[in-house]
Amino acid sequence: KWSENAYVDQGGIDPSLFWDDDGKCYFVSNGLDKDGRVSIYLCEVDPFTGEKHTPTTLISYGCGGRYPEAPHIYKKDGYYYLMLAEGGTEYGHMETMQRSKNIYGPFERCPHNPILSHRDAPGPIQATGHADIVEDQNGNWWLVCLAIRPIKNMQLHHIGRESFLAPVIWNEDGWPVVGNNGKID
Repeated sequence: KWSENAYVDQGGIDPSLFWDDDGKCYFVSNGLDKDGRVSIYLCEVDPFTGEKHTPTTLISYGCGGRYPEAPHIYKKDGYYYLMLAEGGTEYGHMETMQRSKNIYGPFERCPHNPILSHRDAPGPIQATGHADIVEDQNGNWWLVCLAIRPIKNMQLHHIGRESFLAPVIWNEDGWPVVGNNGKID
């Protein structure tokens, strides 16, 4: 049985929830700042009622790609990781990563951003993005994302966006490496 809806007074699209080790729940989404720039916002919420426990706070402008959206927060080895889809949902699509010791930032950008992109790679898989990562029961990490398979020699695709899966390893500096250095084979 589904619960009743809980609305959060924070705009934007592609929201997600993050539960911290202390039981606090955070709501993260994108929106526009006072100058109309797309930004990522965070607040602590009661996930059952939608009541905000903290004000909505701007935490990131992304990593330089246009349209930062689909934010997800993860916690690993004392860092909060903020993963974003950037570049629009077509051929410029990509995933970027940032991290901070504080959930509200400031966030440092991954030195090998984008962590996933096929925007400069010819091949049968394109427009990779809108991803999520998960650790399985064996301690392996995986990224699931959306992508398209264009019709050969054309910018068209008729299947729509499909789901793809790629392995993730964490390098010695604590940053995720997706698939074949950011590509899905």
